[in-house]
Amino acid sequence: MVALTVLAFATTFLGFAILTFLPLFAQRVFHQSVGEYNRLMAFSGAGAVCGALAVAWLGKHSRSGLAAMVVQLTYGLLIVGFALLRILWLSTLFHKYDDVLNKPSTLRF
Repeated sequence: MVALTVLAFATTFLGFAILTFLPLFAQRVFHQSVGEYNRLMAFSGAGAVCGALAVAWLGKHSRSGLAAMVVQLTYGLLIVGFALLRILWLSTLFHKYDDVLNKPSTLRF
């Protein structure tokens, strides 16, 4: 239980930094303006809403600890994928789904 709590804290602490760097990604990586930054933030919000709905739909189930670990690993891989991709539409999808998976505090153990 403590290990899952530490994992959730570390992922949340390190994963939220991506929102801070979104203006730099929009400007320097994708060579876009404020409009693209707004779109990335909109996808971030949409992903958060989808993630919250998914957690509410799943509810409490057995093996939720394993599910939390798989979700956290997938979240980390999506952030790495977003950082490495230079294709705008594909990076936007990665960014949306990393916000879907960034719901560690709402998973029930």
